[in-house]
Amino acid sequence: MFCINKKLFCRRIRMSYSEKTCKASVLASVMIVAVLMLLVVSGLILVREHYDSAFYRLQEQKQQQMWLDSGFLFYCRDTAGQLRDTAGYVLFPEDKRSRIRVEAKPWGLYEAVTVMVGRTSSVRLLGMAQSARLPVLLYACDRGGIFSLAGRTQIEGKACLPAAGVSYTAVRSEFFDGTPLPVSQISRSGKELPALQEEVRQRVTDCYRLEEGVVWTAPLPEYWKQPFGESTLIFPVGGEIKGKYSGNVILYSETPVYLGEECRLDAVLMVAPSVVIGPGFQGSLQVFARDTVVVREGAELEYPSGIYLLSANPQRRVEIKEHAWVNGYVIVDGERRITQKREINYRQALTARVRGLVYVDGIAQVQGIIAGALYVKDSYYFSESGYYSGLLYNAVLLENPEMIWPFWLEGCPERRVIRWLE
Repeated sequence: MFCINKKLFCRRIRMSYSEKTCKASVLASVMIVAVLMLLVVSGLILVREHYDSAFYRLQEQKQQQMWLDSGFLFYCRDTAGQLRDTAGYVLFPEDKRSRIRVEAKPWGLYEAVTVMVGRTSSVRLLGMAQSARLPVLLYACDRGGIFSLAGRTQIEGKACLPAAGVSYTAVRSEFFDGTPLPVSQISRSGKELPALQEEVRQRVTDCYRLEEGVVWTAPLPEYWKQPFGESTLIFPVGGEIKGKYSGNVILYSETPVYLGEECRLDAVLMVAPSVVIGPGFQGSLQVFARDTVVVREGAELEYPSGIYLLSANPQRRVEIKEHAWVNGYVIVDGERRITQKREINYRQALTARVRGLVYVDGIAQVQGIIAGALYVKDSYYFSESGYYSGLLYNAVLLENPEMIWPFWLEGCPERRVIRWLE
């Protein structure tokens, strides 16, 4: 018989029990680690799917943006009207998602165009590309006499002048101090200015009729932004206007209007008999008036702005005062008839600046700087001792090939994008 050491036997039993206990705890730890690893892997998969989904959405947005840009580019060159179809136009036949729809509405003398791709849309303001048919910096009608330049007048581009030619003269002993025009840059002008588009006058008439739009009947808010995808909002105003208004808004008044420093406008239309734009004003608007428009000292009409004066009033007048800026266009319409009255229709001060088109079917006294183009029927200079006809005195005319004009000239269908509206 074997003799069993009781103490040794008990010790081995305890060791065996301890080993079994350790193995059970290790199994639980393994299970916990496995669960944690499963959670981590699942989280990584979810994160990957999230980033993949965001990446695909981003790529889709980029593709839609490219189609929108292509739509605007196509519309600018669409002289046949292919994009006017309400069914839309498929840019790439192999991808039906590239179907675009275009909606265009006149906005003053510019055009507000909406291009849609699916649920994505963009609204941009378009103007007219500069004409290759009349690439001139100065157009002065042939009134039967010589056209004269005096003082520090500078013309840095082509000019259409009367058949009698150009002379370099003096005003109050101040002789011409600029660079004479090269003969190669001078061509002959006609008796009348190039005709405005008939659509231009129709657009202005439509602004006065207010046939399209919703008239605001509540008290005038201090701030309002109207999307171009909604109805045009017409605010009846009068006197001094204070507040901030932008977008698809027409400010309409039957009495003279004053825009001061407390008024901030962006891309709106203003219709009134007379408008005074006071010192400190900064904003973008198109003004349509019957009598007078005065841009006072230091005021700035930001691009793309405009001033259009109707032809009905013989005493109509636009004045651009000292240190004032107009970025866009100034058009003084006329009756296209010769009058004996010498009433000035456009006056630009010596330190005033206009960046864009100045078209005056009447008498103009132009000084200061015009970076764009000047079309004038009669150019005068009025002094205390009298007046000089057929004269340009202390005026600087600069070419601005990047300028986008309003829709004003016949035979120029090509468009260009001026700015984003929405």
